[in-house]
Formats: sequence, structure tokens, C-alpha cells
Amino acid sequence: MYRALEGINAVVVGIMVASTLYMMKDISLTEFKTISALNIGVIAGTWLTLCYTRIPSPIVVLICLLLGWIF
Repeated sequence: MYRALEGINAVVVGIMVASTLYMMKDISLTEFKTISALNIGVIAGTWLTLCYTRIPSPIVVLICLLLGWIF
């Protein structure tokens, strides 16, 4: 059972990395556009919020959804 959980954990991490890279494929770092800067700002802000505050992740997701709906 322990070995199975290690394998499942590795698969989940791999899927998370792949999905992150897939979602970030449209963000251009070479051309400075307003949309790209906004995307990078949201990514950095979300990461900083999750790392340095005690706000639960579902609340951060709801805030990002609301920001996406407003803008």
C-alpha cells in the first residue's frame, strides 16, 4: 500500500506540472503585452498569497475566478 501511494503521488505531481506548462504555453515572455503582464501578475500574486498568508486555496481560486469574470 505504501509503494502504491508513492506512485500515485508521483503521477499527481507529473500531471500538475504538465497542466501548468500547458496553461502557460500561451503566455509570451518575449513580447511585452498587457495580457501577458496581467497573467504573470495573477500567477505571481496567487503564488505569493498561498505561500505567505493563511488564506485557504478555495478562497484564492474564487478570487481569481471573480477577477477573470470582472476583467
